[in-house]
Amino acid sequence: MTVQSAREHGRGREWPPPMWRRPSVWVCAVLALTLVAIAGTWWWQREKPRRVAEDFLQAQADGDLERAADLGPQPLWKPEDDTIRTVTIPGSAGPAITDWTIDEIERLEGWTRVEATIVSASGEHPVELTVNDGHLDPVDYPSVKFHVPTASGAITVNDERVGLSNLYGMTLGGLGIGTIYLSPGTHTLALPDLSSFVTSQPQTVTLPPDFSSMSSAEDVDLTYELTGEGEAEIERLFRELVEECTTGDQPAEADCPISTDDIFLGGGEPPDGTWEIASWPDLQMEPVDHNDGWWVETARAGEAVFTVAEGPSAEQTERVVRLSFTSRVELQADGSLAFA
Repeated sequence: MTVQSAREHGRGREWPPPMWRRPSVWVCAVLALTLVAIAGTWWWQREKPRRVAEDFLQAQADGDLERAADLGPQPLWKPEDDTIRTVTIPGSAGPAITDWTIDEIERLEGWTRVEATIVSASGEHPVELTVNDGHLDPVDYPSVKFHVPTASGAITVNDERVGLSNLYGMTLGGLGIGTIYLSPGTHTLALPDLSSFVTSQPQTVTLPPDFSSMSSAEDVDLTYELTGEGEAEIERLFRELVEECTTGDQPAEADCPISTDDIFLGGGEPPDGTWEIASWPDLQMEPVDHNDGWWVETARAGEAVFTVAEGPSAEQTERVVRLSFTSRVELQADGSLAFA
């Protein structure tokens, strides 16, 4: 075949073929992309723990507590119950996070430990975070242990109401003991207003930006105090009780706040007669420790006179008895007061 005929035979074809049509080029390209993907995946898996820790710390520094709680949930958070998710309540002026650094990353089999330093107004705080399968393990938020009257039904944190149903660790009588997890900062804890009979003094706690050592503040005792209206209400309840005991024409029952004289217990039928309050006692009220009540007792006894309808002599017609009292008043869930 002549050169001319060869050219005519291959007319319409390019020779050599373009680079993109060569099989070897395609194989090399696929291999290159595969290597890039493997390298990218390796790099991302290696850097992801750092990024996860950085996102959590930056969310804390930005005050984006909802995002921080999503990235690093507390161990006791129950998604179906928002009342316990209190780490999203911002604190007031306090140890806000101003800066942070990642100090060391240790990659272990299946998980990664990230050591960081948080900088706040209160100083530097070392923090250790654990990343497992690309997610932060539960974060140990700072906590506050509290004692409250169970009648309160809730506490307030920075004026935000938090229900107690899932915060109680245990109850002893009218005392509730529980733990609340909060974001770093200064928080004001108080009891809700139940009625005009009681008032509550708020307590302030400051929690450091520490997410790795189960840091906690001193225990907080939240109690109600009687107001002037509350003391007047107890006086009213006491007088109402005495009047119930002295309405009839018989000596007072044993459970009434009256010292029943022996002359009424000497056997036989109790005499008929009428009652008259000669003087009311002075009451004093002391709070029951860590409870939702007050001890009420007479500081000075009063007197009541029982006049016998018929007696053998005038000297025995009037019987003077003491009005003395010791009992406990309890705070009810609706804010009312009642004798126990």
